[in-house]
Formats: sequence, C-alpha cells, structure tokens
Amino acid sequence: VLVCSLPFPFHMALVNRKRILVFILHLLSFAIVNVSIIVSFSRSGYLALLVFDILAVVLSFGFWRKYFVSVILVAALGLSASFCVLLPEKDSVKQTGSMNGTTSQKRSAEGRTRKWAEAIELFKQSPVVGTGSGNYELASRLYGSKKYNSLSYRSTNTALQILVEKGLIGATVYLIAFFTACFCCFRSMRSRPFCVPFVAALFSLFVREMFFNTFFDNRIFGLFIVMFFIINQTVEYSED
Repeated sequence: VLVCSLPFPFHMALVNRKRILVFILHLLSFAIVNVSIIVSFSRSGYLALLVFDILAVVLSFGFWRKYFVSVILVAALGLSASFCVLLPEKDSVKQTGSMNGTTSQKRSAEGRTRKWAEAIELFKQSPVVGTGSGNYELASRLYGSKKYNSLSYRSTNTALQILVEKGLIGATVYLIAFFTACFCCFRSMRSRPFCVPFVAALFSLFVREMFFNTFFDNRIFGLFIVMFFIINQTVEYSED
C-alpha cells in the first residue's frame, strides 16, 4: 500500500513546483510516505523505494526531460527529509539496509531460497494447469518440503505462486498481460509523460513481489488498478 502511495505526492509536488506552499505540502507528504516505508524495516520495502527513485529519474530523462532536474530535486529532498526524521533510528535503518548483515536476515534469506526451491518442486507436480487458484498454501502443507520447519506456507514470490497455482497455461496468460502492461506504459509515457512516477511505482511494486507475495491482496490489487487507469487515462492534461 505504501509503495502504491509513492507516486501521488511525488507527482503533485512536480506539477505544483511553482506554487511554493503547495509544493512544500506535497513534498512533506512524499517524505512521510518515505518515512513510513523506512520505519517498516522491510528489506523488500527498501528495495522497492530505491527502485522507485531510480526509475523515476531514468524514465523522466527518457520521457519527461522538461522535469528531469525537478524529479531529481523532489526525490533528493524527500529522501533527505526522511533521513533527518529517522536520525534517532539510524542504527536500525542501517541494519535493515545491510540486507544480509544479521543472523536473522541471513536465516530469512535462506528460508526464502528454500521456499523458492519448494515452489519449483510443487510446480513440477502439476506443470500444465497448476494446483488451482488460492491453493498454494494447501499444496505447501500437503506436498511441500518436510526437510525443515517453516513458519510460513506462503510462496514469498508472486511469480512462483502464479506458476504453481496456474501452471504453464495460466503463467503464459499473466506473462502476456505483463508485457501488454509494459507496452501500455511505454506508449502512455510517450504521449502523457506526467505518468512517469506512476509507472516507476508499478515496476517497483513488481520488484517487491519477487521477494514477498502480496499482489493478490485485494487492497494492493485495487491500488494497482487505480494507478494503471491513471497511466492509461485519455483525459487531456495541461502542465503549468
């Protein structure tokens, strides 16, 4: 939800950059979302935030060059304000940012790789049609690896979850949908470059889904649809 919330204040700060008070208000809102993601102490959240900022800068250079400097400024100010607020928690932030520096993080990473290996084995049991939508947890309980104790029966990877539940047929459909979405985003950025932050947020969400499966959560999917609609909406837009 927080990752999906990133582009809204970011976009509004950019298009209102000449209205100082409004710009500051939206910049503060963007910083608050940044802080919320950082204090979640989620490594996938940190990665998604990093991907969002990098993609926003790269895509603005390619499609929204008029705002390129402004994009860098807003991203830098938002992150700077966030880190200033988080100074009292700097040690915890550094620890989470190390990604694999603590025993807990190493065990978590090891657990994820084991779950991914388990997902591949589950996929092999029904590679064509899969185990059925929503059946990943049941399949993991019944047919998953018994070599180690797991605190979770989730796939921790949306792509693998789709592969296990939908099989090759369903995964192919999702893959077509993904490339269609990429094409729509590319076409929209060429004609309506103001949607760059929303595209950056979508792809940062995709990156996060490679490490934690939340895409089929109703709240996430609803926000995904809203952003995709904004990216592909046809209403004429005028910049100040």
